[in-house]
Amino acid sequence: MKVYADFMRVAWGDFVAKKHGYIPYKKILAILKRWREDGLVDGDVRYVVGVGQRIVILVDQDVLARVAEQYHRQSGTDVALVVGQLTPEITGVDVLFENERVLVLNKPAGMISQGPANGPMELWQLLRHHNPEWNIVHRIDMFTSGVILGGRSREARGYFQRHWHQITKKVYLAVIKDPGWEKKTARMPLKGKSAVTSFEVIEVANKFALVRCELVQNGRTHQIRKHLKMLGSPIVGDLKYGGPETQSRAGQLLHAWQMQVRLPDKNLQPSRWTKFQASIPNDFKSFGFDWNQWDAEARVSKRHLAVPSV
Repeated sequence: MKVYADFMRVAWGDFVAKKHGYIPYKKILAILKRWREDGLVDGDVRYVVGVGQRIVILVDQDVLARVAEQYHRQSGTDVALVVGQLTPEITGVDVLFENERVLVLNKPAGMISQGPANGPMELWQLLRHHNPEWNIVHRIDMFTSGVILGGRSREARGYFQRHWHQITKKVYLAVIKDPGWEKKTARMPLKGKSAVTSFEVIEVANKFALVRCELVQNGRTHQIRKHLKMLGSPIVGDLKYGGPETQSRAGQLLHAWQMQVRLPDKNLQPSRWTKFQASIPNDFKSFGFDWNQWDAEARVSKRHLAVPSV
């Protein structure tokens, strides 16, 4: 039995049983519940949430190892916990820009924008904690990092909802295996609705490619992830869509890199275009690209919105 663990508290993923597929998370919960009742575990487990075919659980690594051993004895399965260097406990989010109406944030990978989940503080809850009037105006996936917008009033959020596709342009970065092409445009409907994404390989290093992904038309759920799968180049870490495994992140290596926005003026009408760029997260930097180049225009954090201590 093999257990890979680098942090005391991390987002663990992919409890893989070699012979019998995924370990049912209810089995893990049952073991942990029994241990709690017996006084063997006290406050170690933070949360469990299903993410596609993945189970994400925040737990001390020694407890995780004991769960694996217990499951191994019960099932007779040679269990491999494929985890490694994943998402550390989230302490908060950085504010890249703010005015009287808008917050531009850099969301860390592993933080849920807005439910459904029962676990650590989600982004919308964090904003409400700091000010009851604040909330997010759109969402990005749990394991996608980068630029996300918040509104500081109901009027500001209404402005974005009314004008969204006319006032925003979004560019992401993704890590994939070298696809052998330089540019592609995916014009592939998703669930019967139109969706267009352009892709450009901007650097190749050690058989991996850094891809610039632009949402040309719409922003359907998982649009970039699905389109890259359709092109035969799923994102590294995106096991839901057939991507290769990685120890760098608990999910897809996808970063909301740049957003151009026409912020509301004093009359809640679109103003000129302004570009916001989020700094490259450290888990991306385990790949040998020229990060100084791609981070050159990143916005410096103005302040940090901290998750309150329990």
